Amino acid sequence: QGGRKGTFWCCKVFNIQNLENRKKVVLIDDIVDSGESMHYIIAKMQNLYPDCEFKVGSLFYKLDACIQPDFKVREA
Repeated sequence: QGGRKGTFWCCKVFNIQNLENRKKVVLIDDIVDSGESMHYIIAKMQNLYPDCEFKVGSLFYKLDACIQPDFKVREA
């Protein structure tokens, strides 16, 4: 469940795996459209696991998204 609340993007991040022993994690999504959801997820994960490096992989992405995937296949 997600949606805009004022000027902030709100979504619920759940079913988070234990990443305490991980140094690098790739978060995968099918498309980075606006990038707001992935931006929120990365911030949440960095808060939970500050010693872990997070990268984003996506099949499709938009150039005007607020974040760009580190690994991508094709512009949408």
